[in-house]
Amino acid sequence: MREDAKTILCVDDSPASLGAWIELFDRFGYRTIATTDPQAVVPLLSCVSVHLAILDYLMPGLDGGTLAAGIRERCPLLPIVLTSNRVADVPAQVRRLVNAVLPKQDGLAALLRVVQSLLLS
Repeated sequence: MREDAKTILCVDDSPASLGAWIELFDRFGYRTIATTDPQAVVPLLSCVSVHLAILDYLMPGLDGGTLAAGIRERCPLLPIVLTSNRVADVPAQVRRLVNAVLPKQDGLAALLRVVQSLLLS
């Protein structure tokens, strides 16, 4: 992995989703930090430099919208991608907090395109 590789934070309560994301981003030269514990994310951001965050919307304990709000307070310019199997359920106020909302059904290629686009802008 290159020294200047961008770091992507991946948060999902599904280990299978996290595994697929890690494999995808590793293949394209990104570093990944992955967790199934959304409660750990905001404190983690004070210790680790992250270039983009991918959050699942529906997680037990702390949903992706609430987590996005906490991330915005600490890192207002960090690009955030929100994923969900039910994007129609994502309220407008949450959509305004993130840079992209992506249906999980769109697949890994669509996620990679969005991530690459946000990291280039």
